[in-house]
Formats: sequence, structure tokens, C-alpha cells
Amino acid sequence: MPFLLGIDVGTTAVKSAIFSDEGVLVGQASSEYPTSYPSANMVEQSPDDWWQAAVNTIREALSASRLSNRDIAAIGVSSQAPTMLAVDTQGKPLHPALIWMDQRADDACDRLRQIPGEDEIFRITGNIVNSYYVLPELLWFKQQKPELYTQTFKILQANGYINLKLTGAYTIDRSHAGLTLLYDIHQQQWAKELFDVTELSPTLFPDISECHAVIGEVTQKAAGETGLHAGTPVIAGMVDATAATLEAGAVCDGAVCEMTGTSTVIMTALANIITDSRLTFFPHSIQGTFLWVGAMSASGASLKWFKNQLGFAEQNTSALLGMTPYDVMNQEVQNLPEGPSGIIFLPYLSGERSPIWDNKARGVFFGLSESTARAELIKALLEGTAFGLKHNLDVFTEGGMTVREIRTVGGGAKSAVWNQIKADITNTPILIPETAIGAPFGDGILAGHGIGLFPDITQSIQQLVTIRETYKPRPRYVRTYQEMFAIYKDLYRHLQTDFAKLYELKRH
Repeated sequence: MPFLLGIDVGTTAVKSAIFSDEGVLVGQASSEYPTSYPSANMVEQSPDDWWQAAVNTIREALSASRLSNRDIAAIGVSSQAPTMLAVDTQGKPLHPALIWMDQRADDACDRLRQIPGEDEIFRITGNIVNSYYVLPELLWFKQQKPELYTQTFKILQANGYINLKLTGAYTIDRSHAGLTLLYDIHQQQWAKELFDVTELSPTLFPDISECHAVIGEVTQKAAGETGLHAGTPVIAGMVDATAATLEAGAVCDGAVCEMTGTSTVIMTALANIITDSRLTFFPHSIQGTFLWVGAMSASGASLKWFKNQLGFAEQNTSALLGMTPYDVMNQEVQNLPEGPSGIIFLPYLSGERSPIWDNKARGVFFGLSESTARAELIKALLEGTAFGLKHNLDVFTEGGMTVREIRTVGGGAKSAVWNQIKADITNTPILIPETAIGAPFGDGILAGHGIGLFPDITQSIQQLVTIRETYKPRPRYVRTYQEMFAIYKDLYRHLQTDFAKLYELKRH
């Protein structure tokens, strides 16, 4: 029986998992790494940390599976996205990776909005100008680090760096290319006119590969480090969000998937090009299809902030009970009376992506009183991120979609109380797949497609994915949450100008 290895380079950790060709999980491992914040608006990671975490988790997953390394038929790698990583001709990083949370390129964004202009960039790429994308970050790098820029051989994504270490090949898959702000969605190739007007060379980026295409084999050197068998095929891979849609089985036109980890992304597959300036648009991992993506910045990150800054009691309790602090936080919320907390949290700790695209927005608790309990703050965090989910979901429905269900994967799917809150706030059933660990399942399945195990990838996914649990909206709470959601949106509108003023004060 062939087995498949999926590797995901996430925002906080690498996860590796091994599955049979019937979708049965036989081994998995996770390894965290630090994120650096050199100064305001700068967020970086070390590519060497990614690789070491990948090495560790591959070895641990192989050990847990009790398989021979020869049993691994193919490997797929996904990653957080987008990332701006410059490497030299030896494949060595010239600078820490600028990850998707980095916001240092505001000045470059302002220049792009003038020349070639926001409307022109949106027409070509399907996306608005924002420091989230690779192009502004690359322009910052060129201007601020000219000595390193001149040494740059290629710009890679996080999964591209792991692919390089595994195979020696410089690659970028089509889904990651779609998040560079240099990809022509109509011609489905690099946008020559954008390279010309920004005075960048297209040779800075690898040729675009289909996500399922085999781009190389595990080298002897990589085999020695990872324990993999030399010669194992490796596919180009994909953005973690696209891998999540495969795991959730949301591969048909109009199906909706939500993945919550550090951030939250809600996605729907499209058969045709349909763009909306409030959303992110890029190619799906299934060739010839596309994704509409609503992407929040700090959902799971908001819970992590609470745990690190205010959650000392939860950390102590978790150590005594052998639980995680997040398990303790969930239990505290479950012990509260059912229904809305009455407190509104704006989950903008890192600014916000869709649908408001405001790097200057910041987190807010609204409605606190002397009687507010700690557990109510935690519940407000869960509700606030669910309001952000609904904010994006409403863009889908305004675009003509009929959303009947949301399939949820990733770390957030482990929380029953959070899943129920999402169902109540969105007024939509939340479905949890049997395997809901996140992107590695999708990575493995696409790797199987790449080597011919699953000729009809859509049909195979529908057969492999089963639903474990369903959370239905509770009508007695839906109306109150709808009224709170209206306040949630109004609150941002009222604070938008002050967010900008405070941002500038802190910047200077």
C-alpha cells in the first residue's frame, strides 16, 4: 500500500503527517519555531528554523508510522503565504523571511497605487495593493537592502525553500505565484508589464509549476538529514489555504471551507475568474480552478496573545491537569451561561486583511464593566473572530453565492465551543471532517494526484473526506448575535480614523 507525506510550513510550526492512499492517518508530528519582531510592523522568521522543524517532524512522523521510508510514494509541501525570501546562487537566505504578517512596505504600496495604479494592478492580478503581498515587500528590500538585493538569485516562498532543501530545485507553484501581485490571472503567467513598470526582472522568480507537478526527487543529502528515501518524488505544493480545501472536501464550485490557526481563512472554489476588491483571489491547487479567499490576520493569534499576556491562571492550571492552556480556556467558556457574552472584540491585533484591508486597525474590547469576568473576555475573543468570519462570509453571499454549510479544519476545529459560536454567528452549519488536522492531509492527497494515484482528484477527495461532527445554529441566539454583528461593523467604522491617527503617533 502506498503512503503519502504532507508537510505544512505554518506561521508557528511545521506539521508533517503520513497517510495511506485511503486517507488513513498513520503518523504525524509538529515542531514550533520563533517569530521575530525587529521593530514596529516588521515580522520575520528564519528559513533555517523551517528546515530544522521539517527535518524533526519528518523523522518523528516516520517513526510514529512504523513504516519503511521506501513506503512513502510522494511528498507535498504547503506553507503560510505569501512570504518574501531572497536567496543567493547557493540557495542560502540573504535575509530573514518577511512573512505575510509583515507590514513594513507601506511606502512601496503608496508608490504602486500611483504607478502603475491600484486599478491596473487589480485588473491584472485580481488583488488590491497591500503589504501582505510579495511585490511591495520586494520593492522595500530593493530600496532598503540594495547590497543584498544585488546578490539575490531567486525569491522563494516558504514551501519553495523546503522544496529546494529536499530536491535542489528552485520552484514556485501556481497558487503561491497568485499571491505575489506579479501574476496575470487572465494570461495565467507572470505579468510582464508589472515587472517592467517596477523595474524588476522576471528571472528573480522561478518558472511557475502546477501545484501537483513533480518538481524533483529527494536528494541523497536531504535523505541523510530527514530519514526519507533518496529518489522519493516531490510535487510543487501549494498555499496552506488551498491544501485545507482539499482536506475539507470543499473542491466543487461554491463549496466553502474555513481554516483557523494563527489566522482564519474562509475559501470557496470557483470555476471562473470572479474578483472582488474585498477578497483575495488566486489559482486553486486543482488545475484550471480558482479560490476566493477571505483572510483574517489574528484569530488564533488573539487567543495566543491572551494566553501569553493575561492567561497565567490558565497556564498554571493546564500544567497541573495535563491539558493545554487553550483547553482550559475553552472549558472556562463552556462553564459560562450559554449565549452571547455582550462584549465585542475587534480582532485586529495585527491590523486586518479582508474585507477591510486596514493595516492600521488594532484590537479593541468594547462593553467591559466592573462585573466582566476573565472567561467572558475569552468568550468575546472567540465571538470576535467569528464576527470576522461572518464579515467575510457576507461578501461571498453578496457576490451571489448560496452558502449552505462551512467545513472547518485546522487547530480551531478542535474547539467545540468555538465551532458552536461560529455556527450561531454565521447562522450556518459548521461541519468538521474526520481528519481535520489542517493542510498536511491536502498536501498528501495532491502528492498522490501528482504521481497518478488519484487521476480524478475531485472525485477522489469526495470519496476520502467524511464528516465527523456537525454544529447547527441555535435560533435562540442567532438574532442577538446578528444585532451584535451590526455593532461590530459600526464600531470599526467609528474608530477607523482614530486607528490611523494612533498608528501614525506610534510610528513616529
